[in-house]
Amino acid sequence: MDTSQDTTTRALDRRTFALGVLNGGTYTLAVACIDPETLLPAFAVSISDNVIWVGLLSGLFAAGWYWPQIFASRTFETSSALMPHYRISAVVRVFCVAAIPVVVYLWGATHPVLAVSLVSILLLAFSSAGGYGLIPFMTVSRDAMPSTMLGTYFGLRYLLGGLLSFAVGFWIEDVLAESSPIRFPTNYALVFAVGALVFMLSSLLFAVVKERPRTPSRHALSMRMHLVRAWRMVRDNLNMQRLARARVLYHAAVGLSYPFVVPFALKVLGMPPAAVGILLSLKVASYSIANILWGRLSDNRGNREQLIASSGTLLLVPAFTLISPHLPDDALFRIGGTAVTWQFVSIALAIMLVGASASGQLLGFNAFLLEMLPPRRRSTFMGAFYLMVLPTAAVPIIGAAAIGTSDNFALGMIVSGVLGLLMTLQIVHLREVRETQGS
Repeated sequence: MDTSQDTTTRALDRRTFALGVLNGGTYTLAVACIDPETLLPAFAVSISDNVIWVGLLSGLFAAGWYWPQIFASRTFETSSALMPHYRISAVVRVFCVAAIPVVVYLWGATHPVLAVSLVSILLLAFSSAGGYGLIPFMTVSRDAMPSTMLGTYFGLRYLLGGLLSFAVGFWIEDVLAESSPIRFPTNYALVFAVGALVFMLSSLLFAVVKERPRTPSRHALSMRMHLVRAWRMVRDNLNMQRLARARVLYHAAVGLSYPFVVPFALKVLGMPPAAVGILLSLKVASYSIANILWGRLSDNRGNREQLIASSGTLLLVPAFTLISPHLPDDALFRIGGTAVTWQFVSIALAIMLVGASASGQLLGFNAFLLEMLPPRRRSTFMGAFYLMVLPTAAVPIIGAAAIGTSDNFALGMIVSGVLGLLMTLQIVHLREVRETQGS
C-alpha cells in the first residue's frame, strides 16, 4: 500500500505540522535579514551605483531554487527516505549563509567588487542547496496532512514569520541609520550574521521531523529517459502546463519590478538606506497579515480563486512605484531618522504589496502543485515544473541591464504589469483539482 497516497482525509501528523510551522516562521525571519527585495538591493547599491549588481544578486538567488529539481528528482523517486536529502541541503545552506557576513565584513569596504561577487556565488550555492531540499520538504509536508490543511499550514508558516520579522526591520533601520555608530560594511555584516544564526535554528527544527513511510520506485531510469518521461507527463497534463506558464510569467513579472523598487527609492527619490529597515517591516507585516486571508481562501474556496485574488496585488506594485516621484516630498512625520513623505508612502504601499502578493502567490502555487501531483511521480512532475521556470532567473539581470546607468526604471515596471496580466489570464483558466481527490 502506498501510504503517501493523496486523499483529503489523510490523518494530520501534528508533530510535523507544528515543527513545519516553527521552521517556516524562523526561516522567514532569517531570510528577512538577507531579503532579496529590500536588503540585498540596498546592499548592492551601497557597494556600487550600477544596478547590475542588484540584478545579479536577485537572478542568482532565484536560479538556484530551480535547476537542481529535474536532476535530483530521479534520485528522490528511488529513495525510501527523503529526510536525509533535506538534511544535506540544510548543512550546505547553513555554511553558505554563515559565510556571507564574513565576506562582507572582511572585503565590503576594501574590495567591494570581490565582496559582492562572493556574496552572489554564496547566494547561488545557498539557493541551489535549497532547491535540492525543496522536493523532500514539500513531499514530507504534503504526506503529513490532508489537502484541506495545506493552506492553513503554509499560511501559518508565513504568518508566524511575518510577526517575528516585523520588529527586526526597525532594528535594521537603527543599524543602517547615518547616526548609527556601526558603519558600512559592518552594519550589513551584522544584519546578515543575525540572519545566519536564526537560519541555523530554522534548519534544526525541520531536520528532526520524522517522515511517513513511502513506496519508492523500484528502478531508476537513465537521465535521458527521466527527462523524456517528465516531458510526457507535463505534455499530457493541461492543468500543469497552465500552472507552469503562470509561474513563468509570475517570475518574469516580479523579476522586472520587485528587486528594483528599493533601488528606485534610493536613486530616484534619494531616500536614505536606513529607510530600508522600515520598508522591510512593512513588507513582512503585509506578508503576515495577508496570509490570514490567503490561507482561508485556499482552504475554503480553492487555490484557483486564491491565486486570482493575489494576482491583483502584484499588478499594483509597478503602479505605486512609478507614481511616487510625482507626489509631494514634504515631511509628514518621522519614524526614527526617516522622514515620511507622500513619496515614501507610495513606495511603502508598493513594498507592502510585494509582501502580500509574494505570500499569496507562493501559498497558492505550492498548495495547487501539491494537490495536483500523483504521489508516486511527484518528484518528476516537480522537477519538470521548476525546470520550465529556470530561465526566468535571468530576468532581473536583463532588467538591470535595461535600467543601466541612466536609471531608466519605467520600461521594466510597465512590462512587469503586462506580464502580470498575462499570468492572471493563465490562472483564470486553471481547473480546480481538489474536488476530484479521494474519489
